[in-house]
Amino acid sequence: MFGSSETCCRNWYGTESPTCLLRGRTYYFRYSIPLEARRVCPLLPIEVKRSLRTDSLSEALALIVSGK
Repeated sequence: MFGSSETCCRNWYGTESPTCLLRGRTYYFRYSIPLEARRVCPLLPIEVKRSLRTDSLSEALALIVSGK
């Protein structure tokens, strides 16, 4: 599903845990919404993915922890 330009820096694809993903030179935040929550609210997406707009792992993790 993902090309070789993507590497996972925390956890791995398919988990429900928050994930920090490097794609090209930009880090992304990804969270898979649990199936139980999607059953309660079918309008929820399977996953949420947002660009952190940085190429620095430490900055990406700081953005995730701060919730910005």
